[in-house]
Amino acid sequence: MGAGQVIKKEDLSEAIRKSVRTARQGESSLKEVVADAVEDLEKGMILEALDACHNNQLRTAAKLGLSRQGLIKKMKRYGMK
Repeated sequence: MGAGQVIKKEDLSEAIRKSVRTARQGESSLKEVVADAVEDLEKGMILEALDACHNNQLRTAAKLGLSRQGLIKKMKRYGMK
């Protein structure tokens, strides 16, 4: 993640920058690219937090600033078990 409060182009991974370039060429909308990037980021954060909390959903939710139900809904949305 970036050091400041504003995300700069340099803060984004090469995969995201490539997706944005592809979207600008008309293959997919920028909105879809951003949504996919957010989904990938959330999935990764959830998996990391679950691992750090030994799969304890209550502690994982607290670590992520979510309610347990919010965590469960996100996991269900992303097809995570």
